[in-house]
Amino acid sequence: MPRTFALLACLAAFTTTASAQSWDSEFGIQSGYSRIKVAGTSAPDQIDVFGIPGFSLPGLLPAGASLFAVIPWKQQIAFETSLSALQGNAVSLLGDASLFQLGVRGNYALTPKVYAAAGGALNWIESSGQHETQLGVSGALGYRFGFIRGLHARVEANVLFFGKSKLLMPANVYSLEFGVSKQLGVRSRTTTAPARASSRAWQPMFGVQGGYTRSHAVGGGTDLTAVSIPGRGGAISVLGTPAGPPVLFTIVPIGRNIAIEPGLDISRLQTSGTTIFGGNISARLNYAVSGGWYAGAGGNLLYLKTSGASAETATGVSLAWGYRFPLLSGLGGRFEIGYTMMAHNTKLGLPATNTLALQFGAMMPLR
Repeated sequence: MPRTFALLACLAAFTTTASAQSWDSEFGIQSGYSRIKVAGTSAPDQIDVFGIPGFSLPGLLPAGASLFAVIPWKQQIAFETSLSALQGNAVSLLGDASLFQLGVRGNYALTPKVYAAAGGALNWIESSGQHETQLGVSGALGYRFGFIRGLHARVEANVLFFGKSKLLMPANVYSLEFGVSKQLGVRSRTTTAPARASSRAWQPMFGVQGGYTRSHAVGGGTDLTAVSIPGRGGAISVLGTPAGPPVLFTIVPIGRNIAIEPGLDISRLQTSGTTIFGGNISARLNYAVSGGWYAGAGGNLLYLKTSGASAETATGVSLAWGYRFPLLSGLGGRFEIGYTMMAHNTKLGLPATNTLALQFGAMMPLR
């Protein structure tokens, strides 16, 4: 009898803990490793992809989308949607193409920190007058925890199984990802621009950006354009395309009106014994002009390394003009016009390139 009561007490404690678990509305971005394998074959045709943030080309390299949002539904259940999109001719291998990936799933809290998830995914691709839709199912097991300065984090193992379609092969995707998110609905004075409660015009922020880019090769050639959510940054450089502005950025105040903004994205692709690594890095000074308006100037570095070849770099300078504003309760936003001038590198096959970028950024305050 005492053992029975003890067992019932343990079950009651577990149930109380799980039922007390609640989900928050969150916006986040994730990075990590994915293995993409054509389903139904034993051939060594897998493609390994690593990205910060996650790197995917829907339908072609269908790793999970990097942007995600969590929407609470019930005490232990939340819906999660993820999104990735690219339109334009920036991926020269495809020509003018449109790529879109959407994921929708349900998350179930097993304990206050451990969760399981299941749902579906959709890939849509249009190129050369042909279009195709590919459907899939997903599953995940993850662990979430408090991170740094008001951010949440999670580590997640997930799988995606895409079925065969007319133009796309069936694929299995196995991923291990790290996500960072910000709770929405929590009002923070750092989401306004400038911060009225402080003598500083800048507050610490972590952000992600995306939007429109147009790259022009000095001396001629076809301009390469893209509208990308989130931005593609240097990920497309591993496919022989000029880099765009880094996808991730951080605001580090160093004075009343001045802040340092480092930017970064990393991509690594490996298949059939060949590895391509790309790092896209920037650093600039931002100056708060008036209200939410600011100007920025700095430098850029693109690093590329391919198996069997020495590492190469391309350098450049960038200018920016932008406006900051409150986006959602818990998030800040900005719209920015940037111009980047990269020097040519004959070994990389990249000409001197000027890139115009119209970027929208979502920023998570770091308390």
